[in-house]
Amino acid sequence: MRFLSVFTFLFASSLFVGAQNNDSLFIASALTKLKNSKEYTLKVADLMPEHQYGFRPTKEEMSFGEQLLHICSNLGWLSSSYLSTGNNPVSKEDGKLQNRDSIRKVVVRTYDYAIAVLTRFSATNLSDTVKFLPGQ
Repeated sequence: MRFLSVFTFLFASSLFVGAQNNDSLFIASALTKLKNSKEYTLKVADLMPEHQYGFRPTKEEMSFGEQLLHICSNLGWLSSSYLSTGNNPVSKEDGKLQNRDSIRKVVVRTYDYAIAVLTRFSATNLSDTVKFLPGQ
């Protein structure tokens, strides 16, 4: 009986440690993807000539610059609302920017914020339930 108790304890402990390890790996993977996304987004932003930042594929669509700011606004909102208690690093005034250098600064600031937030995020919070959509 004592053997069974020790075995059960060791087995349960290994599951707990394995779950913690998987959670840490998940966060590390998410950080890697976020850093890669920052690098890729900045490369795309730098490749677009500044005079094309107002380009719209159709009249109804966002311009290239607006799309970059939209990505930043959402990344900042998700990071500040669901991963921390901070403020979105993208302001309403940022949404009015039109030149490449100013928009690029918002991209860098937002990704740096999101990366910092995720770096501090505790794996124990991965099981938290959050209200994301209306009615949940």
